[in-house]
Amino acid sequence: MKQYLNLSDNVLKKIIQLLLDALEEEGVDLFNDIEIFEYIGLFENDLKYFSIKIDDEEDFSYFVSLLRLNPNFETSPIIRPTLDEYSVDYIIDESLYKRTTYNHMVKSYLPITNRVLQGMEENDMIYMWDGKIVDEEYLESDVEKVRTNIKRVKKQK
Repeated sequence: MKQYLNLSDNVLKKIIQLLLDALEEEGVDLFNDIEIFEYIGLFENDLKYFSIKIDDEEDFSYFVSLLRLNPNFETSPIIRPTLDEYSVDYIIDESLYKRTTYNHMVKSYLPITNRVLQGMEENDMIYMWDGKIVDEEYLESDVEKVRTNIKRVKKQK
């Protein structure tokens, strides 16, 4: 269990005040979901005074949520964030250009030339895609669109 989950309300109030002061000094909008992630270093710097280390998105999101849930922290009891778990799929539409080398071991009494190989291919005796992949080289890719599919899969207690 993360150590910060057991902190007293009084300690959390000090942390909230320290973080809010630092964010205000930088002119950060706490409710800007994109911008706030640019200031993880600010959180790490201030939380080290409480021996708290931010190791991952779970830690960081706890403190951002703590600040958002407690606008009246001086006069109200501290509301603690609850942990949820999400499944996130990135759906990427891209054009991919790659060079793939397929190896075939062909037994033949005829010397294999390009024309013999073409005759075999046209008569379904050999199919280029059935060979063993021995090399793949990605030449270029163009990402056309990225979408996400987000589902909350588990609400933690």
